[in-house]
Amino acid sequence: MKAKSFPPEVLRGVEVAVASSRSESLLAVREGFVRYFHKGLDRPVPVAVVPQEVEEVLRGLESTDDGMVARCLERTRELESRLGDAYQFYVGVEEGLETLTVAGEPRHYVRTWAVVRGLGTHACGGSGSLEVPSRMLEEGIADPGGRLHAAGLRRREGLVAALSSGLESRRGAVAVAVFNALASLFFDFYSGHPRSAN
Repeated sequence: MKAKSFPPEVLRGVEVAVASSRSESLLAVREGFVRYFHKGLDRPVPVAVVPQEVEEVLRGLESTDDGMVARCLERTRELESRLGDAYQFYVGVEEGLETLTVAGEPRHYVRTWAVVRGLGTHACGGSGSLEVPSRMLEEGIADPGGRLHAAGLRRREGLVAALSSGLESRRGAVAVAVFNALASLFFDFYSGHPRSAN
């Protein structure tokens, strides 16, 4: 399959609508776009990120990967439906908890997912995963005001920071998820190394 050319309007500058008004999320989305275009493509295009109000429900981290991706997709569809072609890209981000059975025992992992919608399609990317110790979950369930509950709330430092002793952050996880979504979204637009595009 022959690779397409990058749309010239994307290489002149990028405008992104994000389904969030949280500054941490907006900065992280911008970081993901800047890393992809500036470092991945070696094209220092301007990146404008614009917050969009969405209803956010503080629900902690009870979720699944497919549920998180579905919420991201729903948010980007809603933005595109409401805003039309006002922006080149629409982004939705979700952080949640996925439980897997490993050697017959449940293991819990926190991960961030992002969906980037644009150019007539969409793509999804995820951050790395951090395992949540069962003890931490049990404490959080026994005491709803405890560490897990507080770490999972959107206005706190986040479970990623709590688990990594502050070496990683929710912002870093969002930036990685957005970068990965962009890599998938643009895959068909280049052949070989992305810097060889155009």
